[in-house]
Amino acid sequence: ESPLICCDCFKPVPLYRISKTYDDGYGDILGWRSNYQACDRLQMNCTVGDRFGVNQLTNPDSPLSEQGREICREMERLISVPVYYHLLNPSAIGKKVDPNRLCPVCANEWRLTDILGEKFYFRCDNCRLIS
Repeated sequence: ESPLICCDCFKPVPLYRISKTYDDGYGDILGWRSNYQACDRLQMNCTVGDRFGVNQLTNPDSPLSEQGREICREMERLISVPVYYHLLNPSAIGKKVDPNRLCPVCANEWRLTDILGEKFYFRCDNCRLIS
């Protein structure tokens, strides 16, 4: 399944419907997805690597997030549509939302007044992050 989600309908966007991002076709996206899934499994099913997994998924400066954000920037350049990178919200793990939380990159307010897709409480249009 494609790791790309439409922000209008919240359904997966098939990779063939977008421009290929690099010369290797979709290898960059699929490689990133594999890394993301591995980190997600660590934070959900493991006590040994859970801190590492959570850091990779929640920190915008982690190697996983940097790779994903670069893919988003390149994809946005190619298709001329805003592409947001999803950061796992650490407070969502405990089912609470910090209303005073600021964007972790630019420190601007990013709390949404209307929850997006019953899942996203935060969006920064400047940094192209969603959480």
